[in-house]
Parts: sequence; C-alpha cells; structure tokens
Amino acid sequence: MPKGMLLKFRARMGAKPTKKHYGKKAPAEDEEEKLEAIEERLENVSSEVMQEIDKIEDLKQTAAVKKHEFGWIKGKVTSLLMQDFVGAAFGAMFFAFTQEVWDIAARLNMFSIIVILIISLISGFSLIYFSRRRKSLSVRIYHTTMLRGLEIYTISFFTSLLFILLLGVFGYDPLLLFKGSVIIALPAVISAATADLLFY
Repeated sequence: MPKGMLLKFRARMGAKPTKKHYGKKAPAEDEEEKLEAIEERLENVSSEVMQEIDKIEDLKQTAAVKKHEFGWIKGKVTSLLMQDFVGAAFGAMFFAFTQEVWDIAARLNMFSIIVILIISLISGFSLIYFSRRRKSLSVRIYHTTMLRGLEIYTISFFTSLLFILLLGVFGYDPLLLFKGSVIIALPAVISAATADLLFY
C-alpha cells in the first residue's frame, strides 16, 4: 500500500465522529428567532400603551374644554376666567395709563392695527400651545390651543377696553376705542397666556 494512502487511512480512523443535526436548527439561529419574537411583542405592547395614553389625554382635554373654556359665554364665572382676567389686567394696566400709548393709538392707521392684532393672536397661540405640549404626551392639542387662544384674546381685548373706558381717554369714539384696545391687548394677551403657561 502506498505510504500516502496509509496516512489518510490512519487520519480517518483517528478522527472523532461528528454529530449531524438533521431537521434541527443551529442554537444561534434559534436564539435569533426568540429575540425577534420578543422584540415584536414589545413593539406591539408599546404601540398599544401609546394609543391608550392618547385616548386618556384626549378625554382629559375634552373634559377640560367642556368644563372651563368658554364657560363665561354661558354665564358661568370659572376659575379659568378669573385667571385670564387677572393676567390680562396685569399686562394692560401698565400701558393703559401711558400717554405715549394714547398718542400711538390715535396716530396709527388701520393696517398697522390689524398687524398688531395678528401678532397678538400668534403670540397667544404660541404660548398656549407650548404650555399644553409641555405637559401632554398627545400631539392632538391643536383644537384646545385654538379655543384657549381665542378666549384669552377676547378677554384681553375687553379688559383693555374696560381700562380705556374707565380712564375716558378717547371719549366714545368707536375707532379710537378699537385701536387703543388692540394696542393694549398685545401686552395683556402675553401676560394672560404666561399665566396659563405657569398654572396650566
């Protein structure tokens, strides 16, 4: 027998028999499938939890709107109304007694007044949105932001008008009363919205 074939025969005889897995998966593949299954279950649970949180937040916001916001239209004096009035009065009182504000109101044209009104609305909406977004996990808060923004601006405008009427600065000229109220409503809105940001 050739020497090369003898060496191969001895090597085969000395080798340990290997176990073959027929129909069975390797341990590594089995572990990967288990991990994937666990990850999938966790993703499903996380999605369900976030949906439940969104539902709870929506219910809270809806209840808050029904209970407090625009309650003064129905003749109800709520704590939210008093908070808005005090905040608006705090911002308006420092400008209602200023001669420069009276002169500016008499001098500005209607285009400038409309721009100030829009700036006031945007400022109020922005502050209220961030106060809601800061404490809410739900992103569906735009409707409550719009309601609160309109409410705060309405209260701020009439609070400013009340100060002007009490001072008798413009008499009973409707145009000057409107222009003065819009100008003074800007700091009043910021003050009332800041109160909402702090106490919401």
